[in-house]
Amino acid sequence: MGFRWSLVRASAALAVALAAGHLAQAVRPPGQVDLIRTAGLDPVAPPPQAASVPKSASLGSGLVDSTPDLTRITPVSAELPPVADCPATLGLTAQPGAMIGLSLTAPCNRAERVVIRHAGLSFTARTGAEGTLHVQFPALQEQALVAVYLEGSAIVLGEIAVPDLADLTRFAFQWDSPARFDLRVTEGDRLFVGTDSQTSDPLQQKVLTLGTPTVTDPLLAEVYTFPTTGAEVDLTVELRIGPETCGRTLDARILTLRAGRIDLRDYPVAVPLCGTSGDILVLKNLAPDLKLAAPK
Repeated sequence: MGFRWSLVRASAALAVALAAGHLAQAVRPPGQVDLIRTAGLDPVAPPPQAASVPKSASLGSGLVDSTPDLTRITPVSAELPPVADCPATLGLTAQPGAMIGLSLTAPCNRAERVVIRHAGLSFTARTGAEGTLHVQFPALQEQALVAVYLEGSAIVLGEIAVPDLADLTRFAFQWDSPARFDLRVTEGDRLFVGTDSQTSDPLQQKVLTLGTPTVTDPLLAEVYTFPTTGAEVDLTVELRIGPETCGRTLDARILTLRAGRIDLRDYPVAVPLCGTSGDILVLKNLAPDLKLAAPK
């Protein structure tokens, strides 16, 4: 009996030693990204068996809720093969109206779909023929963390301080389906809707439309910033019912920013059965608390 226990202990010790010997090549668990590029960190290649990040095709997929944790990843293994010399760089600037200007250079990701995520806001874009991208979008955090998901399971991270956000109230409606939702905002006697493309000055757009609908698996959003005056505000979202949407339940999310706090909730939209094509579904009472508490 004593010999058996000694043999068991020896086997266990050998297993621990073997596991420790492989630790340097298994420092990252399966399911993490193939490549993470961050400011101040060298790229780290994955173990050969590492799984890829999902394509971030839906509002809830990917690492949207754990993105801040990525900044704490530190390269520790020097034995892994080097990554191809094709760096992606991300530049962020704070712009008037608590907007963020994003400039991406990714020479190995030309004319490709990318996903931009920030504080629960997600939308797709496409890089240009040279692998560059320039876009503006509303900030939702004073210390704003932005993640850009590239094809090939790479992520580029950036951070920017947005000092003039504290007093703003914002509302966003976002979705990941072939449907086209329209956020309609009434301020007093004026009506505002989103447009399919950004103007040279997004501050002139009261309802800012984000996302490129022509990429595969598009993520789209419309964002409205409440006025700082006491204007009466009414929010509705309209959906024109068509063959591609009738009889389905569409996934959407509502994001609200008020007093520096972000609230994100799922908002499934049940579309009436087919046979009503061409009708318009109107969604009301989307954020009654925001309307009551809008700045005066």
